Amino acid sequence: MLTERDEEQGVRPGLVERAFAPERLAPELRRPPAIVVGLPRSGTKFLTHVMNNIRGLYVFDDLYYFREARGAGAGETLTRPQFEHVVGWLAARTMPERRELHFDRHVLAPADVERLQQAVLDAFDGDAIPVEAPLEEWMLRLAMLNECDHWGYKAPQDFLIMDELADYYPGAKFLFIYRDPRSMMASYKFVPERYGDARQYHPVPYALYWKMAHREVGIREDRHPILHVKFEDLIREPRETGRGIAAFLDLPWTDPRVPEKVNTSFDEKKRSEITPTERWIAERIAGDAMRRAGYTLGEGRLRLQDLPDLLATSVRFVLRQGWKALTSPRNRESAKAFVGRLFSGDAAKEAAS
Repeated sequence: MLTERDEEQGVRPGLVERAFAPERLAPELRRPPAIVVGLPRSGTKFLTHVMNNIRGLYVFDDLYYFREARGAGAGETLTRPQFEHVVGWLAARTMPERRELHFDRHVLAPADVERLQQAVLDAFDGDAIPVEAPLEEWMLRLAMLNECDHWGYKAPQDFLIMDELADYYPGAKFLFIYRDPRSMMASYKFVPERYGDARQYHPVPYALYWKMAHREVGIREDRHPILHVKFEDLIREPRETGRGIAAFLDLPWTDPRVPEKVNTSFDEKKRSEITPTERWIAERIAGDAMRRAGYTLGEGRLRLQDLPDLLATSVRFVLRQGWKALTSPRNRESAKAFVGRLFSGDAAKEAAS
């Protein structure tokens, strides 16, 4: 139902009712999405914030839909139980108490999220539902509720499935955000518990991950529309960067309000830095890609006194990743995708070089 908050935010009743229609909307209202990819701790949330200030565009923050679907056993299609599972997962992710940031967008009441869930469930019949269809239906309706014609989402790891996403959503556009890997690694190593799990950090896999992301995006430059967004440029000139993003997406830039302060997980606390040995590891593994991205090297050096810290980090990482793989199907899917892509064919040779 239309709430008092809806009226305050100017949500049109007719648009609300259409968004809750119990039939497929995508065939008539289809728009190619804008998909934010990259690596965790690279400024993806700030980029999402800037993009949500572009008129006509609604972007959902942190929506690992395909990881969830694969973790539920889905292939190219969903069985009815799998379909009901992913729609329930989308509903749970949309609940106000599950959303840390709404980026000044419309906040659905729990009753309306449940109503939206039922509408999407009613829109599909039978089994063999295309795996990509529920996400499109859900996001299209959320965009409508925010008076937007275009939708997008942020899922950093989805750079691993860009080819599949381009097949699912013809015309999809990708925004690849990247950051100096040494800063990214420091952000991950010392992330407060509220915003992440520092036990997932280790310099070797994350340096490999950074290098792999640049390689995977680079070899797809001629296949799909991809905009590279450098985090350091984004925080220095958010308006100029936002204007370029709007042009890339063929959306109007009306000089909207953009956040003046970078969203940070550290608030006013002093940031900690990774050790010289960790910097050396990053430069040794990803140095060539770092140079091509415009970063200077020479900050790291191997030091004996850093080894106890590295050993402790290694133990935490192995224990955490092992536990996640044992207890979570979706995390097993993520690990398999990462390892499989890293050590397949030419990728293995490059990772070893």
